[in-house]
Amino acid sequence: MNLRFLPENDLRHSPVILMPPAAADTEAGMNLRFLPENDSRHSPMILMPPAAADTEVDMSILEYTALELAGQIKKKEISCREAVEAVFGQIEKKEEELNCYISLDREKALKQADAVQKKIDDGTLTGPLAGVPAAVKDNICTKGRKTTCASKILSDFVPPYDAFAAKKLEEAGCILIGKTNMDEFAMGSTTETSAFGVTRNPWNP
Repeated sequence: MNLRFLPENDLRHSPVILMPPAAADTEAGMNLRFLPENDSRHSPMILMPPAAADTEVDMSILEYTALELAGQIKKKEISCREAVEAVFGQIEKKEEELNCYISLDREKALKQADAVQKKIDDGTLTGPLAGVPAAVKDNICTKGRKTTCASKILSDFVPPYDAFAAKKLEEAGCILIGKTNMDEFAMGSTTETSAFGVTRNPWNP
């Protein structure tokens, strides 16, 4: 796969792409993440939102990479609930402007955070992503949650099963916060054909 590099704080509102761990660019002094060469504003599978410019949110939580956040949760420096609350706090500030999500479920995410926290504390969940808030594109089936493919045709479709990708995230202890916007039936790369409106570039809304 062809890869390109982005600075660690790129896409400050969009969650971090679930790709290989951050790499260090020793010459530039930056932590970098790997992204597919053809990636646009969203990825089919995404994780913890990085930092944004707002100082009112808990920047210490939002600045962590996915692996760093999971490490802090494992060390009990941060709770799963605190991580989820920090993500939703940032979403509340930016979502109206950026339109990144088709659906969100804060209550369900917090319940899942508490359940995951118990499994981390008792040693059931020990993986590198346990406790990390996650979102998936709305063409990935999620049991009991609407999966619209950004189309009015499927506006009320609730899958009776989880897609393999969603299931593996859950097994890893990730906490699903919602489903992200996309082009209708994934036919495009700009979200311009989404029935739920265009997603804006966080760097140039």
